[in-house]
Amino acid sequence: MPVTYGASRSCLAGQIDFPGKYSTTDHDAPPLILVHPEPGGLDVAIDTMQPAEAVMVCEQREDRTGVWAGIVYGGTREYCRLDPVPRTLRGYTGPCRSGWVEQRHLTGSDADSDS
Repeated sequence: MPVTYGASRSCLAGQIDFPGKYSTTDHDAPPLILVHPEPGGLDVAIDTMQPAEAVMVCEQREDRTGVWAGIVYGGTREYCRLDPVPRTLRGYTGPCRSGWVEQRHLTGSDADSDS
């Protein structure tokens, strides 16, 4: 399921976070957040992300497994070719990566807003 945006809904800035605490002095790597090709998390992950990675949150969907955010990541809004005010609803097809993460893994001033 492609991440969609448009029709008066633009992508908003956010970043990956991990609920709970982990120590940066531990020898363990920080936890990885799984990126899925569609909401629900029942499929194989297509990528992983670490806390503090920047994302653009383009849509949200809720299902029986929780609230999922459709994200675009791997570059700036301009590099990813995200129109700041798209007029029509469209699936993301630009040069950056996209997928779905659990909404609880997002923080930032815009990440908790409905998109």
